[in-house]
Amino acid sequence: MKYSVQRVLMPAVLFILAFSLLKANAEAYGTYDSTIKQAFMKGQMEKWDTTISKMEQEYFRTNEADLLFHLTTAAYGLTGYLLGNDKEEAGEEMLEKTTEYYQKLKETRYSAQAYAIEAGTYGYRISLKPFKAMAYGRKNQRAIEKGMALDDENPMVWMEKGNAYYHMPGIFGGSYKKAISCFIKAIELYKKAPGKYPEWLLLNAMVWLGKAYDGNGEEDDARAIYRQVLQLEPQFHWVKNDLLPGLSR
Repeated sequence: MKYSVQRVLMPAVLFILAFSLLKANAEAYGTYDSTIKQAFMKGQMEKWDTTISKMEQEYFRTNEADLLFHLTTAAYGLTGYLLGNDKEEAGEEMLEKTTEYYQKLKETRYSAQAYAIEAGTYGYRISLKPFKAMAYGRKNQRAIEKGMALDDENPMVWMEKGNAYYHMPGIFGGSYKKAISCFIKAIELYKKAPGKYPEWLLLNAMVWLGKAYDGNGEEDDARAIYRQVLQLEPQFHWVKNDLLPGLSR
C-alpha cells in the first residue's frame, strides 16, 4: 500500500500547530494572571479592571474554556475588592458579569470551579442585601455541595467552604476553627497543582488563613502565615501595611 507524503506529514503538522497554539494560550493566560497578581499585591485595581477588559475581548473572539476560567476568576476577585471598598455600583456590575461567566463555565471541564465561584457570589449578595441572608446562605451551601460532589479535591471549593464558615454567624454554624481547617486544605491543594490556578488565589487563601487565625485568637499563627506570604511576595501591600501591623504585639 502506498502512502502519500502529504498523508504522512499532515497529522504531524496538525499536532505541532495544536501544541504551538496551546503553548501560546498558556503564555497569554500567564501574562494576564501575572498582571492581576501584581495588581492584587499593590492595590492597583484599575490595572485589574483593564486586564479583565482585555480578557473579555479575547474570550468573545475565541470562546475558549480555559480563558473563560481565568476571566471568571479575575472578575470574581475584582468584585470582592470593589464591594469591600464601598464601590457598590461598580461591584454590582462586576458581580453580574461574574454570574454570567460562571453560568457558562458550568458547561466546561471547570464546572467544580464554577460552583465554587457561584458560592462566593452569594456571599457578595448577602453583603448587598443582608435581609436575604438566609436565602442566599442556603444557595451558597448548595453550590459548595455541588462543587464538592464534582471534585472534593478542588482548592477553590475548599476555599469557599472556608469563607462560608468564616463569615457565617456562629449561631448558624459559623466557626473560625472550621474555616482554618478549610483554608489549610485549600492551600495544600493549590500547592499540589502549580500552574493550574492563578497564583493570586494561593496568596489570597494564605491571607484568609491568617485572618481566620486572628479571628480565633491565634495571633502567633496569624503572624507566622503573614510572614510566609511576605517571604513569597515582600511587596504585598495589604499584608505588609495593614494585616501584619494590625496584629497586637
